[in-house]
Amino acid sequence: MLGALCLLGLFSTEIADTDFWWHLKTGQYIVEQHTLPVPDPFSYTADHGGPAYPDEELVRRFNLTHEWLAQVIWYAVYRAAGWGGVALFKASLLAAFCGLCGWIAFRRSGEFYWGLAAAGACAAGCLLFSADRPLLLTLLFVAVFVAVLERGGPLWLLPALSLGWANSHGGFFLGWVVVGAYAAGATVAARVGRPGPASRPLWLALAACVTISALNPNHVRIFQVLLAYRQSYLTQTLIEWTRPYLWGPPYAFDILLYASAAVLLLAWRRVSYTDWFLFGLFTAASLAAFRNIPLTAFLAPILIATYLPWKPRLPRATGFVVAAALAGVLGTGIAQGQFFQLRAALWKFPEGAARFLLEHRVAEPMFNTYEYGGYLIWRLWPQQKVFIDGRALNET
Repeated sequence: MLGALCLLGLFSTEIADTDFWWHLKTGQYIVEQHTLPVPDPFSYTADHGGPAYPDEELVRRFNLTHEWLAQVIWYAVYRAAGWGGVALFKASLLAAFCGLCGWIAFRRSGEFYWGLAAAGACAAGCLLFSADRPLLLTLLFVAVFVAVLERGGPLWLLPALSLGWANSHGGFFLGWVVVGAYAAGATVAARVGRPGPASRPLWLALAACVTISALNPNHVRIFQVLLAYRQSYLTQTLIEWTRPYLWGPPYAFDILLYASAAVLLLAWRRVSYTDWFLFGLFTAASLAAFRNIPLTAFLAPILIATYLPWKPRLPRATGFVVAAALAGVLGTGIAQGQFFQLRAALWKFPEGAARFLLEHRVAEPMFNTYEYGGYLIWRLWPQQKVFIDGRALNET
């Protein structure tokens, strides 16, 4: 319980992400208008000029439609519980992600405190991702898929989850990656005579997941869109799409990456084929874009808890020490105001300027910077449309 409260407090940060606001407004638009926001209703520049790179029109439609279900969920949470509810919802998603990492580590190692340590290590790797955006649903779905496959089912749950995932975030194909890794691992294990689950049900589950994932506004164009992102100058300048640095002052990502790689190499004879596949795929994704670092933060602690060759025997007083430490972290976080910040960081956005425009009914075309576009969409539409915002719909 103390561990869960610490995770909730840690991730209950102010609502400060610049993209959150246009997600929230899009959810409201879909709920009230009963349609997807195509063509874009929020900016006056989205459809001006020609494409700046091939497939920009495809990317534009994708960015307007692929997260519709997550946006509706976020708006429903806001309507039901206000800013505090939104902050707790975000914290719950990340806490569940870290908690499932800890549960899998505990299940594999048989040691409760290894599971607790794994959850904490995962949290350390996710601190930079405490933002209210649909990516968090992809992270949780990845963790749920791994947890279902670790316990051997029920496999029918995976296609059912895929339908919601494919309408919540473009990262739904990571479900295929996870199921494919388990199916390929089981196939290779069977061929070399290692014990393991039957591969046929896993391949059938993968086929079902791929098929049902196509039931979304963009079908399976996600890979075409990802290639197009790589041609976008604006996208490539955003930190979330740049590659993480691997040298310099150590931080949670590279420590977890190097430690898990070292443990796998030390225990290579015992490592399952599935774990090799997952490690390779998640590492490749994390090295390709900074936004994918949580995949390594999730998998690495599980692998370390599973294959670390030497695990010290903990004294009987460990439970009291851990409980006291968690209570101290929780109390300190609350006392310093770092935990449970159940509010929106309106001080970071032009709230006063937006109020002035509304009060004076200013409707002429507005120029604004990229960072503030999302907030201005939330506050000013339909009286005002923005020049640019975080959706990056028109680079020309």
